[in-house]
Amino acid sequence: MSRQQRSPAWGNKLRPALWTLLALLWGCSDPATVTLPAEPATPGTGSETAIEIPQGLGEDTRLAPGSVQAPTTIMVLGDSISAAYGIQRAEGWVALLEAEVNRLGSEHRVVNASISGETTGGGLARLDQALQTHQPDILVVELGGNDGLRGYPVDRIEKNLRAIVEASQAAGARVVLVGMQIPPNYGPRYTRAFTGLFDRLADDYDVPLVDAFLEEIALAGNLMQADGIHPTAEAQPLLLRAIWRPLATLLRER
Repeated sequence: MSRQQRSPAWGNKLRPALWTLLALLWGCSDPATVTLPAEPATPGTGSETAIEIPQGLGEDTRLAPGSVQAPTTIMVLGDSISAAYGIQRAEGWVALLEAEVNRLGSEHRVVNASISGETTGGGLARLDQALQTHQPDILVVELGGNDGLRGYPVDRIEKNLRAIVEASQAAGARVVLVGMQIPPNYGPRYTRAFTGLFDRLADDYDVPLVDAFLEEIALAGNLMQADGIHPTAEAQPLLLRAIWRPLATLLRER
């Protein structure tokens, strides 16, 4: 299965301040400290109504109502990026995905099993129960950023993600893997190993990889909340657009 095209120049374009921002986004300012609470410390400031899904999804990927014949459940297993930290939950990219999926028919649904500050180990610990409860047909795995920013061994991160992918596939779910990035101050060896594990997993398990999930947002400072840490409501459609193409492909196959 083809993967979303990698943007190799991203790391070179990001300024050091933006790398720091990404570090804070996942919950810590250094490898040993995690600052994100389980829930937003302050209420979100956005509207209760989900913002409009971008036309940028494209005519080639936007699916027509009724085009997905089999009832489909998509589950997102992620961290604060997918948990709509600091904004109304209805404004997050997963809620926008739910609105788009609901447009295809009432028999389809989206489950957001994301928790702010989550690690691959935490996601793995919760996975079996989530699979049994929700029985997803498609699982989006958006984890690993917090592990990398804590400096966890790459082989441990990879082992956890492999277990997540294998358990999900064994349960009958198709997996979409979201690649994570870490700041370059962790050293070239660790950074290359961390980034490479997502490519390796995508190849080994033949799953689509979204490896530019935060690129457009990280390069546009006006898409961050007032705290300078988390994506705004206006940034959420860009997250959806980054992940929609592989999801649309899997939905078509349903």
